[in-house]
Amino acid sequence: MRPSELITALNYWIPTGRNIWVSGPPGVGKTSVIEAVIDGLDLDMAMLPPAVTLDPVDVRGIPHVTQTNGSAITAWAVPEFWPTDPNWKGVIVLDEFGKAAPAVQAAFLQICYAPPGRPRQLGSYTVPEGASFVIMSNRQEDRAGEHRVITPMLSRFVHLDFEVSLEDWQKWAIGNGIDSRIRSFLNFKPAMLFTFDPKANQRSFASPRTWELANDAVDAPESVRQASLAGCIGDGPAAEFAGFMEIADRLPKASEILDDPENATVPSEPSISYALVGALAEEARKAEGRDKVLKGIGIFAGRMKPEFGVLLIRDTAEIDPRIITIPETREFLKTNRHLLAD
Repeated sequence: MRPSELITALNYWIPTGRNIWVSGPPGVGKTSVIEAVIDGLDLDMAMLPPAVTLDPVDVRGIPHVTQTNGSAITAWAVPEFWPTDPNWKGVIVLDEFGKAAPAVQAAFLQICYAPPGRPRQLGSYTVPEGASFVIMSNRQEDRAGEHRVITPMLSRFVHLDFEVSLEDWQKWAIGNGIDSRIRSFLNFKPAMLFTFDPKANQRSFASPRTWELANDAVDAPESVRQASLAGCIGDGPAAEFAGFMEIADRLPKASEILDDPENATVPSEPSISYALVGALAEEARKAEGRDKVLKGIGIFAGRMKPEFGVLLIRDTAEIDPRIITIPETREFLKTNRHLLAD
């Protein structure tokens, strides 16, 4: 499911107290989505060390000998990452579980589930009643070092699959300061959002995570910019994006277009139109003259090809929803209502 659907599913399942397993390819933002949902639910979160770094003794605790009624018994020192307050209410999050050795997976069996009326317990540790688990992993077909998960573990979770969505990523990117040239390029070349190929020996590849890294590379010194971009997203995507940036950097200033939106030249080339959409939407962030900017965007959107006009309104609405109230915008959207459902 796409990120917006996963968020809906997590908001439903987490309050039920059921354990959840989120699977997806590397670099798509599973952890960020899960943390944001837990924070929005106002629950505590205990982030365990990645499962791939754990040994069974790390889960159960280090054994030590104590004296009880004159007899020596073995007890376990509870690891500090476990929540120990019996009244604790929240989510225990564990990443990279598919890379954990079978012995580590087995150590979690009793921790994650117990029959009704019995505590979830291992060694000296008892899971608080108000705690549930969210586990993350890649898929075996991603060739990311995942082991086969023992079957009893699988049946203890609700399984949710994470998929990449350009539309959802664009909404996130607009709200998180991703360069408008990156956003425009990915509207132009959607396949470049995620280029991971499990069959290839890729050192770097394009993904939601690595495009966020590339955002820091767009302003690198010119002598190292291309190499920096390639180091984030791979050679192929970096080369195509660099060519797109050259187009974007030669565009007329967005502010000049919005000063005279009725007469400004409307581009016919798709690549130029995509680049211009991003630049124009960014103008809506400016505090000074915002009403004039929104009106100009509404007018210019109506002069573009409908698919680009709708994209411009959508991107602008993520920055300032008032664009929808502009008379010119409302008339344009009324005429092109059929494109809004795409």
